[in-house]
Amino acid sequence: MPNPPSDQSASLPDERLAAAYRNARYVFNGFALQIDVPHPDFDRWLAHEGYHDYAFLTACNPRSKPLSATRNLARHGRLLALTGSLTHRGATGTDPDGRWPDEPGLLLLDAPREKVRDLGRRFGQYAIVEGEAGGSPRLYWL
Repeated sequence: MPNPPSDQSASLPDERLAAAYRNARYVFNGFALQIDVPHPDFDRWLAHEGYHDYAFLTACNPRSKPLSATRNLARHGRLLALTGSLTHRGATGTDPDGRWPDEPGLLLLDAPREKVRDLGRRFGQYAIVEGEAGGSPRLYWL
């Protein structure tokens, strides 16, 4: 993994956990996004809908510490309440190896980056997924 910008290095998890984040699939409307892998069909959907930027965010399992389904659902509800004014769609973070349960999340569309990053920090996340049409999804370590 390339070294993150120096302002991000303090909160990086161990390499195994970072690899799990990179291997995860971030699923929305039949599109399964993967870190650093282009997805032309998703890019076409973004263009068709008139969006340029996107981010995937979850409120579940802060600092990758498993919580009960009930607690994660409550956290997801709080996230929904805080993103009410932002354009978003339901999404799911999945582990293709099946070692981690699916996590409900949101795909935020053309949302201000700092707002999304602040939400990720507020919910105790190590990272969020960011991207632009025509590019590859990438992790932004918080």
